[in-house]
Amino acid sequence: MDNLEQCINWLDTSSKKKDMVVNLYCNSIFLNWKSRNKYLHEGVEESSSYIASNAICQASISFCSSHFNLGIWDVNQSFRLSNNWHPPPPNWIKVNVDASLLSSYKAGIAAIIRGCKGRFLCAYGRSCIHWDIAQLELLAIHSLKDEIKDWMFKYKGLIIEGDNTNIISFYQSS
Repeated sequence: MDNLEQCINWLDTSSKKKDMVVNLYCNSIFLNWKSRNKYLHEGVEESSSYIASNAICQASISFCSSHFNLGIWDVNQSFRLSNNWHPPPPNWIKVNVDASLLSSYKAGIAAIIRGCKGRFLCAYGRSCIHWDIAQLELLAIHSLKDEIKDWMFKYKGLIIEGDNTNIISFYQSS
């Protein structure tokens, strides 16, 4: 696009086709603007990979939401999560942890952290070698202490969610 008029025409034409590219473009523009303001006002610069991953995440979430009426208006989440994931209370964050184990003992732990509106805040993953899935699920929860960031302390609380009933029961009873 060479000028604003061409941009508006392209957006108008593409939006009528319900094209996800328009959604991705608009999310990219918004997140770049937000990053610029954060840099100007707070002196903190966000990486291009952070902006790109957030743009893709937000575009895919809203694209799915526009195609499937989830009936959950206060949560911006993927359609695949609609039956299982529930948002934390306002001003809380929720961490979903998981572990995987192959028969070769290659393993991985991961977590995704979301805000009370279901918005992606951050995620991480680690690979390791292990033989016990329960120990890996424990390790996934314990790995949170290495990932705590200063910005997380502005929230009222943290909810940890996992899929291993034994590990969750252990933490609830302790």
